Amino acid sequence: DPASAQRWTERAAAVRNGLHKYWNEKRGLFEDAFSQDKFTGQFSELANGLALQHGVANPKQSARIISQFRVETPMNIAKPTPIWIGQILWPMAQAGAGGLEKVIELIRGRYEPIVKNGETIPELWTPSSANARSPIHGGNTPALILSREVLGIKGIGPVFKECRIEVPDLKGIDWAKGVFPSVRGDIAVEWRRSGEQWSVEVKLPE
Repeated sequence: DPASAQRWTERAAAVRNGLHKYWNEKRGLFEDAFSQDKFTGQFSELANGLALQHGVANPKQSARIISQFRVETPMNIAKPTPIWIGQILWPMAQAGAGGLEKVIELIRGRYEPIVKNGETIPELWTPSSANARSPIHGGNTPALILSREVLGIKGIGPVFKECRIEVPDLKGIDWAKGVFPSVRGDIAVEWRRSGEQWSVEVKLPE
């Protein structure tokens, strides 16, 4: 009902506003925790990805956060495992201002060694280490982002009743080709850019 919706909307806004005290202006990141009457000085990609995803970070803060997500994470910023990286990649891809290019950079840098070794997605980024517990783990976010945001395949309506192809204008990428296995069949897209000229080929299920 409208009254309940309004009440919960106000509570959500209060929670977001309360989290602003965790913003560290010097570092340009949200800190992870406040313990024993002080901030811990701990930072993580996951906490800051969630701040992007749930509207805690304002546009200026969002830009500073995204600028600090790198393939090689600084030692003082905790990196999430593959199963949690989607909480970072999705909000970055939708943030604009070069966010999608940054996502592609992270996917290339962090997943390329795994692909080159012919391995499945492991629980940890270094599956050969003594601490690795599962060589086959979850985390399919990169495939979904590449299909939706790079190939540009967007489902419309329930169970892909229709689809829309939105080819992105990406810096440093002149072509993309792939197949998305929708519930109604495979959707194949290949697009290329040469200067101001674009070509797009689409094959839809029968």
